[in-house]
Amino acid sequence: MMETTFASAVVGCLLFISHARSRTAVAAPPRRRRRRMATSPSIESLTARQEEILVIGSYGTRTGRLMSPMGVAVHPRRERMVVVEQENHRVQVFSAQQGRSLFAFGQLGSGSSEFRRPAGVAIDHQGRIVIVDQDNHRVQVFSAVREFLFEFGQRGSAQGQLLRPAAAATSRLGRIYVADTNNHRVQVFSASDGSFLFEFGGSSGKFDRPSGVAIDDELGRVYVADTNNHRVQVFAVPDGSFLFEFGEYGSGAQHFSFPYALTLYRRWYLLVSDLRNMRITACTLDGEFVSHYTVSALVHGLACDNHGRILMSLTSHHHVRVLPPCSWLPDEWRPHLHADTPVHVARVVRITTMIRSLEPWTPLALLPNELLFQVFAFL
Repeated sequence: MMETTFASAVVGCLLFISHARSRTAVAAPPRRRRRRMATSPSIESLTARQEEILVIGSYGTRTGRLMSPMGVAVHPRRERMVVVEQENHRVQVFSAQQGRSLFAFGQLGSGSSEFRRPAGVAIDHQGRIVIVDQDNHRVQVFSAVREFLFEFGQRGSAQGQLLRPAAAATSRLGRIYVADTNNHRVQVFSASDGSFLFEFGGSSGKFDRPSGVAIDDELGRVYVADTNNHRVQVFAVPDGSFLFEFGEYGSGAQHFSFPYALTLYRRWYLLVSDLRNMRITACTLDGEFVSHYTVSALVHGLACDNHGRILMSLTSHHHVRVLPPCSWLPDEWRPHLHADTPVHVARVVRITTMIRSLEPWTPLALLPNELLFQVFAFL
């Protein structure tokens, strides 16, 4: 009873805060909102819950169109999304909110700033764009404004050499992790100059064409999509030592069929592109199945932005879909409670979960977790 009364008081307080924030937002010029509504690409309704999905691109070679998009990444500060196209042999940059094409760079070739079927993209903590140039067996690094900086890798199987790499991820330690697909390994390079550092495979079983990699800097983990072994393997960031694995071949809840792309969602979940099952599977960071989202298409690229939206590259459909914050993830905002969680923390988490159960597009539900936790802790 006391907790219900306390929750009611907190909700009233937060409604006041939310109203104040919305009044402050009204004072800003409304031009951006009108512009976004006027210039947004086509909106599709593709799920049972009638969620709005932003569709970016369509088949073609002109700027703004896409041909076989693969990797996708989001620049956290510039509000931009970066997409690599295999058939157009280039990189396109779009505004994250409107999906409007800003610029493109690259063409077919093997010189600097040229690509041959690029497959993956990552953005490091400095905002630099890391492109996995698959059929040139190398990685190229660019500034946020497409200025070529350096490249590393060449065809081969020795240390530092690559054979049709598929993906890359960056860590706060200044490293670039590359899924060296046809060499069945992950190689780690310095983000400052591309020098080779070390490589690793699974100590409980070697890789078979790894195609996706994601970094959790908070937990110090590297997640690798071990595609042809139908599982995800997890390693320690500092030295690549094996931690655990999860998944096996099949179509059930705990199964994968050729997992490909990986991304972290809201720091609480790992999203896996379950390629042949044509779905996105959400797991906890410890590998426990949570839910899945049916796509009915092959997804070769996954990313999440700061607003909780999910970006998916649908290669055969020649476009990128952007989902709003996921209602298909149960308790998506709630940290997992453990037996040793203090009582006051558990109460805060339960109330936060109640707040997050509200209509997701209300101003109150849009308040960041950090603010909610600060208010709850203060009260």
